[in-house]
Parts: sequence; C-alpha cells; structure tokens
Amino acid sequence: LTRPVCMTSSTNRISKMSMFSMVQVNRIYLIFNPVHFLVDSSVIFISANKLILYSILLCSVSITTLLIYIIYIKNNIKDCSLVKVKKDFSYSKILLKYSGWNMIGVLAGLFRNQGLIILLNVYFNPIVNAAQTIGQQIYGVVNQLISNVYIASRPQITKYHSQRNDINMWRLIFLSGKIAYFLMLIIVIPLFICIDFILHKWLGNVPPYTSIICRLLLISLLIETFTNQLFGGFQATNRLKKVQSISSTILLLNIPFSYLILKFYTVVQLPYLVIIIISILYSCSIIYVARIDLCMSVRMFLRELFIPTFLVLITAPIIPVVVFLSIKEGWSSCVATILSSIVSVFICIWIFGITRCERNKLKTIIKRKLR
Repeated sequence: LTRPVCMTSSTNRISKMSMFSMVQVNRIYLIFNPVHFLVDSSVIFISANKLILYSILLCSVSITTLLIYIIYIKNNIKDCSLVKVKKDFSYSKILLKYSGWNMIGVLAGLFRNQGLIILLNVYFNPIVNAAQTIGQQIYGVVNQLISNVYIASRPQITKYHSQRNDINMWRLIFLSGKIAYFLMLIIVIPLFICIDFILHKWLGNVPPYTSIICRLLLISLLIETFTNQLFGGFQATNRLKKVQSISSTILLLNIPFSYLILKFYTVVQLPYLVIIIISILYSCSIIYVARIDLCMSVRMFLRELFIPTFLVLITAPIIPVVVFLSIKEGWSSCVATILSSIVSVFICIWIFGITRCERNKLKTIIKRKLR
C-alpha cells in the first residue's frame, strides 16, 4: 500500500512529479502526526493499546495515500483507466518473473537487517539493538531521499531502451546516479559530523554505540549508492536474474560472516565493518554483471559517475570538519557545519563533480533565471 507502483509510474510517465512530491511530503507529515498524537494522549484518555493504535493509524495513512493516487490519476490522466483485461498467461508469466526477481533483492536486504538484529540479540543486550534500530531508521530516511531521484528517472531510462537509444540511456543512468549521490552528500556530511549532537537533541538519553553504528551504516550507504542506479538499466532490459542472484547472495553473506566473527570477538562494531566490506563486494558484483549482461563500459562508468562523485566525497567534508572543530559543540556549531557543508558540496561539485559541458549548461540556465 505504501508503494502503489503502477500509480507512481503513471504519474512519472506524464511528468507529474510535482504531484508525486506533494503526496510524499504529506505522507511523511501524516506518519509523524500519529506519533505526536500518541505522545499527547496522556491528556486524552485512550484505553486501547498504543502499539495497536499506532499500527492502525499507519495503515490508514497508507490507504489514504493510495486513494489520493487513484483519485488524482482518474481525474487528471485521461489515458489511464481501469479496463477489463483478457486472461493471457504468457504475459502473467513474464510479469511474475520480473516482479519475482525484484522481490528477491528486497528480501535479501530485509533478511540482512533482521539477521543482524537477531545476532545482536544473541551476543549483546537490548540497548545495542535499540542503537541498531535508530541507526537503521536514519539509514532508511537518507536512502528514501535518493530513491525519489531513481523513481523520477527510471521511466525515462526504460523509454530510451525501448527506442534502442542505449547511449542516452547510459548517460541518464550515470547523470541521475551522480545527482542522487550529490543530494545524499548534502545530508550525510553534516549528519556524519554532528551525529552526537543531533542524537542528543533528538533522543535525550542516547543508547551506547548509537553514533558509531549510524556512521558505519552511512558509510555502507555511500558505497552502495555508487552502483544502485545501475539497477535502472537491469530493470529496463528485464535482465534481473543474474544480478539479483549474485548481489542478493553477497548481501546475505553478512549474516554468517558476522556470526563467525562475533563467536570469537564480541565487539559491537565488527558486524558493521563486515557490512561495509559486503557493500564493497556488492557494488563490484553489480558493475561486473552490468559489464557482461548490459555491455556497460566500465571506463565510461568510472569517468562519468565514480571518479566525479568520489572526488566530491573526499574533498567536500574538509571545510565542514574544520568549521566543526573550530566552534564549541552546540547549536551554533551544528548550524555552521550544516551551512558550510552545503557550500562546500556545491563548490566541490562545480570543480570536480560536473563536466565542462554540464557547467556551461548550468551557467546558461542561471543566466536565464536571473533575467
């Protein structure tokens, strides 16, 4: 219910991304409203179990979001309507095969996270699991941000492939991957630097190891984001079997490796270091399969996506770190770090992250807007 794919795909195809953005913003607002409602429920007597009530409220948010998509598309996109479809099991087989391989990747990520939670429960106390939950929540929020860039670009990637325009397809894959990475850096850099202060203001009583777990999970996300947009090419060409088989198997290796290490060394940080190593292997496997199955040019991938984003990644944090260390920790330090991070990321993008042609296009757009 939370991801009505056919609805969002229709919205994307007609380029109604403003509507999609408004729905997503309102959905986040509706998700957080039940939390405030339950916190303030001490004023209003509620006899129901708050966890059950919370799940009911979240379910109602999902249903409301789905209804908004249906009503909007029915009234504004005339060529999208409900029709009676003849039974054609050949198409059903193709669709089930496509969705099945996508589901394997989703389940692999789910089992990786839940398996880690089980291991932490076995070897550590519940406080460490609370820290893991907080870190996973931050990881999920940042990942959702870049997922919206993927959602906006993948219908066009599929269109280029259907037109046999592979050059523009790869250009869009690399460009959208680069944009997603730059947007993520704007959030991740100040979050990574000021995580202790942010957690203290957010939670008050912060569980031990929370900050280090958050940082290690963000590092794994930074690694995986280098190649996540390549899945747009696999989905467009419907060649998911090999990449999902290999990448999902690699993701699941996190559980046995973490178990073996924790059996001999009960150190909280070790499973997360395993996650980082697995993330590197995961990204390398996607590049390898893309080169074989999609005939992707590794040289073009390095030139157009990896090298520019990596240069911005290693240079952009320098100024924010200096600012953070120069000011006493507090609101002034946090705000200064955030502002310096934004400025630093944009400067590094301008110098290292975009080509001369892209720089000239941006200059033209800026001049046109200023007139």
